[in-house]
Amino acid sequence: MNTLDTFEIKRDSIVTIHDQLVSYFSQRISSGSLTPETLLPSENRLSRDLKISRMTVRRVFETLGYAGLITRRHGKGTYVAPRLSQETGLIGYIGQSLTEGTSSELFSHLSAALERRKSLKWHLLVCSAENDLERQLDFVATLSDHGVQGILFTPAVLENPLRNQSTLVALKESGVPFVLVDRGVEGAETDTVVADQHKAGYIGTEHLIRLGHGRIAFVGNPRSQAMIELDRGYRAA
Repeated sequence: MNTLDTFEIKRDSIVTIHDQLVSYFSQRISSGSLTPETLLPSENRLSRDLKISRMTVRRVFETLGYAGLITRRHGKGTYVAPRLSQETGLIGYIGQSLTEGTSSELFSHLSAALERRKSLKWHLLVCSAENDLERQLDFVATLSDHGVQGILFTPAVLENPLRNQSTLVALKESGVPFVLVDRGVEGAETDTVVADQHKAGYIGTEHLIRLGHGRIAFVGNPRSQAMIELDRGYRAA
């Protein structure tokens, strides 16, 4: 049976083509018409067969991925997600150094939060990337294969921070909902939970100035996005 045998775009509808396709695939997956592990047509094929832009198809797949309905496997294609991934009760955390620094503190708080809600039977799978880009990418694949329902990700501190973009691409393609914690990736449009480092740098420096200190140094890792924001706050004061 063709994946699109019952679908026809209503081009004169007030509902966007994107929303029509998302609704169609969601209904077929939820009803079981498209079973787990079914290989979906490629972006190119859908674009050609439906006479729509490839960008529209990509946005449809991204929306379905965030909803946990499909999973995109590098070099293999796009598949209907296993139902197991919606029922495992697993959350993944990709940190950097779990023995020191903020990743260690975050791990401690995450564990405590899950312990307080242990009746919900959530479990945490923890990965320490040690600021290694390849390890980050491997962990995304590993957590996805384990059927986690969400991933918390603290980006690596790299000489070129923009290299973290490749991990964000892998996270999006996995179809697993994710959020960045502790520090973001500059220019990335994704959910991020961070402290207001700019404000912290400003308040700390302003406090020292009010105490009468005039020669104030700032020491930090220039490759860390958090340190960059702290430095900007420091300079603004």
